[in-house]
Amino acid sequence: RTAVTVMGKTFGKRLETSRQERHLSRRELGGPELAEREVSLLETGRREPGRQVLGHLAERLAAAPGCPPRAGGPNSAIYLGLAASQAWDERNYFVCLETAVAAAAGARSEDDAEDWFEMSLLAGNAWLKLGHYRFCIKQASALARHPLARSRAELRARALELLARACQGAGRLPEAVRHSRQAVESAQEGPAAAEVGLAACLSLAAALTESGRLSQAWEYCRVMVLPLAETVPDTLLAGKGFWAVGNVAFR
Repeated sequence: RTAVTVMGKTFGKRLETSRQERHLSRRELGGPELAEREVSLLETGRREPGRQVLGHLAERLAAAPGCPPRAGGPNSAIYLGLAASQAWDERNYFVCLETAVAAAAGARSEDDAEDWFEMSLLAGNAWLKLGHYRFCIKQASALARHPLARSRAELRARALELLARACQGAGRLPEAVRHSRQAVESAQEGPAAAEVGLAACLSLAAALTESGRLSQAWEYCRVMVLPLAETVPDTLLAGKGFWAVGNVAFR
């Protein structure tokens, strides 16, 4: 049996979410050009899209029946959002940053605040991966204060978790601990996904560990991280959780 390599899942999750928001089946999204199975492989991270496929998907999403018409060309927010997500999966963080910023600008011009937030968050994560902590801190701080984050605990938790990791990278450990605690509290306030809660917990465990507060980090890993890591469906994130617990235990 031929092994199937699973790539990053950021693109697949974005594609699936965009499709479901428009009440499209995989067959409807694929149309005559792309088989239903091909769409499934893209959404599960088992197939990488080329530019032609990206263009086709963007056009189909933009023309979804029953939805307000939107641009779907190569300069559209829909296309750029898909392209930025794919660049992230390919670990091409500079291209991801440039494309996510352009996608956020496009979403803003189309009055799509939620898509603007998602792309701005992705740009912040790209700043972090590139080691530009000051820019990431500025971006994450603005997102955490945004009205959308204030009204939705999950979005606030994600912005604060990014802010905590950026502060840790910059060596601002007290701030990293404070913001990661806020992220955990925000994740617990509303119906946040388990992955959001685990990511927030991992940022707090990492900040406590690097601050030399190992006993607190260990207790936190035992009480919070392990139970969450055993339940999240994202196996990659769960693996990071178990690795973090092992690292704290070793230290």
